[in-house]
Amino acid sequence: MHARRRPQLHYQLELFTVLHAARHELLVPATVIAEVGYFLAREAGARVESLFPTVLADGDFAPVDLTSADYAQIADLVNTYESLPLGTTDASVAGPRP
Repeated sequence: MHARRRPQLHYQLELFTVLHAARHELLVPATVIAEVGYFLAREAGARVESLFPTVLADGDFAPVDLTSADYAQIADLVNTYESLPLGTTDASVAGPRP
C-alpha cells in the first residue's frame, strides 16, 4: 500500500509523522486494532499487517481499553450522527479522552 495509490492517505501519514515527532502519545481504542489489522491485510498482505501489532508492542501507539461509559458514548454518537453514518469504530475515535 502506497500513499500515491490513495492520495488522501498522504495527509493522514503527515499528521501521524508530525504527532509522533512531537512526542504526542497516539492512543488507539480497542475497536480500532482489529479494523486496522483487517485493512492492512486486505490492502497490503500479512507482512505489512504484522507491523501494526509490532508498533503497538514497541509503544509507538498506546492501546486504550474502553469502559462501559465509553461504549455508552459511542452508542450516543452513532445514533446522533446516523445520517453520516458514523460507525462504532469511528465513534470510538471521535469521543473525548481524559
